[in-house]
Amino acid sequence: MNNKYNFRSRISERQFRDILKMFYADITTLAAAELVGVNKNTTHQLYGRLRARVADLTVEQSRPVYRRG
Repeated sequence: MNNKYNFRSRISERQFRDILKMFYADITTLAAAELVGVNKNTTHQLYGRLRARVADLTVEQSRPVYRRG
């Protein structure tokens, strides 16, 4: 089972995309785990990684761009 979104993952791409959609819809980790059919620890871990990625992108976009010229 290959998952191009999550390296060495034990869940399918379909499950990952479903969890991602639920993260976007602001569904709790426990509810997402029950709906997708994975362990609650899996959704806790993925939500944490997604939150960190969103925070990184927010910081990156808020930096001013300096141009020479």
